[in-house]
Amino acid sequence: YEGSISLNLEAEQGTNYEVGARGSFRELRFSYDLTTFYFKLDETIVQQPSGRNTTVVF
Repeated sequence: YEGSISLNLEAEQGTNYEVGARGSFRELRFSYDLTTFYFKLDETIVQQPSGRNTTVVF
């Protein structure tokens, strides 16, 4: 890997919400599960390839 390392990185910040409900109608033999998720990530740290191919030989 040929690249550089940034020492000025900010910490990743994330927000996550989850809401769910479960119920049933016994007389109809019907049950349900509902779930929704929300996830947001800021200041995401990602790798950026340099565009060079590197081969390691042992």
